[in-house]
Amino acid sequence: MERRSLLHTFAKTLPPLPFLLIIGAILLIPTTLQAQGSAKLNYRSIITKAGLKESILFLSGKECGGRASGTRGLEHARELILHRFRDCGLLPLDGCYTKGFPIDSAIVGRNVVGMIPSARPSGKYIIICAHFDNIGILGGKIYPGADANASGVAALIELVRASGRMYKKGIRPRHNIVFAALDGKEMNIHYPFYKLGIPAIMVTCGINNNNYKTTDTEKFIAYNALLSRTEFLFELLWRTAF
Repeated sequence: MERRSLLHTFAKTLPPLPFLLIIGAILLIPTTLQAQGSAKLNYRSIITKAGLKESILFLSGKECGGRASGTRGLEHARELILHRFRDCGLLPLDGCYTKGFPIDSAIVGRNVVGMIPSARPSGKYIIICAHFDNIGILGGKIYPGADANASGVAALIELVRASGRMYKKGIRPRHNIVFAALDGKEMNIHYPFYKLGIPAIMVTCGINNNNYKTTDTEKFIAYNALLSRTEFLFELLWRTAF
């Protein structure tokens, strides 16, 4: 599929997907040169527990109000993600960073999407995404959604920071990389990648008994596990894209 057609299809049809995913052709090409290994370690070090915590604290905080689709709280979350994408040098996908789609008759969802283009023209895309909505405020109580799914978005942002730094330093990928923060998952919007024959990997830190509860706060996040999963994704991204 040519690039224009693929971008158009993605922009028009991509609704949210649960948790953090990395999607694309898995081309496990070993990194054998010492210089490449050194560069990988340097850029992986950009990913930190402090960075993960900063994002989770904001996304699960009172200002974001549980991040229900169609609310001002989710807008605050979207603005943070959009700022991070722009600041890290990601380019808009098909000319725009946000992609709207109907969730129901009253709510329009908006994904945040940015990309790093391949060094040479490529028809292959690696997509890394995390849904950033949660269930909001119910019965006057905020459901913070620190684990579900501020943690996934925090990992996404750290990967954007590392990849964006590489892009700014002139390290360009062999394949296009698309980063997407997705709206509407908690409104039962899903995208069946498997039905389209697109390989997909879902990464999780395990079961958290506080999901969908008012106790899903930052203090229950397993930061060591989250950091190791994010570093794993960076390693996978390095091997498949660079």
